[in-house]
Amino acid sequence: VAHFRKAVRTEQTDLYVKHELFNALVAAGKRAEGVRYLESEKKAVQSSPLLVHDLLTVYLDRDDYTRFDALCGNVNFSPNFQISGPHNLWLRRQFQEAVQLAQKGRLERALEILRDMKPPSAHLGIESFKDLEDDRRYYHMGRVYEQMGDMDKARSCWEKALTFEHGMYYEPGFWFGAWNKRYFQALSLQKLGRNTEATVFFDALELITRCPDLPVTAREAMMDLVERGRFASDEEKDPLWKTVVKVETKAEE
Repeated sequence: VAHFRKAVRTEQTDLYVKHELFNALVAAGKRAEGVRYLESEKKAVQSSPLLVHDLLTVYLDRDDYTRFDALCGNVNFSPNFQISGPHNLWLRRQFQEAVQLAQKGRLERALEILRDMKPPSAHLGIESFKDLEDDRRYYHMGRVYEQMGDMDKARSCWEKALTFEHGMYYEPGFWFGAWNKRYFQALSLQKLGRNTEATVFFDALELITRCPDLPVTAREAMMDLVERGRFASDEEKDPLWKTVVKVETKAEE
């Protein structure tokens, strides 16, 4: 932290050094200090999609949608498509609020967010694929209808989630994204009572995690999905919040 503080003082216009100072503070257990630092660097933050991404991630972790939306309204990164920025967090922000509203019983509002979900505005950055994660969206819409007691609409949503096609891909670089998308299709199969088919998805994911061509972090993230899908409650199946799913089996006991 001391080295990055010195670097910031030396290169006051270097936005990347400010990003590294924030990361160093977080790694040192000083996240609150890191947030205060970024919030005090308003001009720098509004000039850097990476710094905005840092701060917006904190706001999402705090469920602070007011600050999230306010910051998004004060930036313009329309040419950006390579660097992490607010456009990468836009869908998470919508899914997260919708799931939380459903958990609180505000089902109509949760359904409205999911049904009317839109890609990030152009000023937030260029989203290459315009992907609304429809598998995930229809899975959660089905869960909301399930809570409403309308099982016909719930089943219709889960069946819709199964209609979206994803490439198989033979190069390891594409496996993580392509197979993660299938996760919510597997959850929809569970909801439809097609558990054997869902198990095939989870088995395939687990096999891919054993491939040494994938980075360790990717393998761990995919294994987390496998454990959530097989053992977690409905409220914990979506890895919006990276809580650890503790799996207790008789063998472990």
